[in-house]
Amino acid sequence: MHFIKLILLSIILICLPTFLQANANNEWIKAGDTQMLQRNYNQAIFFFDRAIEEYPNDAEGYLKRAKALMLLHKYYEARIDYKKALELDSNYIMRTVISPSLDFLNQTPPEKELFIN
Repeated sequence: MHFIKLILLSIILICLPTFLQANANNEWIKAGDTQMLQRNYNQAIFFFDRAIEEYPNDAEGYLKRAKALMLLHKYYEARIDYKKALELDSNYIMRTVISPSLDFLNQTPPEKELFIN
């Protein structure tokens, strides 16, 4: 019985840093997303910058910062971030950008109208 508890404790201790790291990154991303919704794009970039500084191998921060940069007409910088996100995790971009766009394009006009409104 003690052996099982020891194994479970070991698993928790091994997985905990990864969970905490992902959770902290989500806080920066959530703060940036909130600023995006309020159209405070420069402030959103600040939060996405923090996420990227702490987790440079996470494509989400680059992708979201690129969107904010695009909205500020900073196309060159946005292109660099899109490229970096693609290098880090092309599957993430497929799931979050391309697939939803293709789904939207494949909808009938009445379905698109519901989606837009």
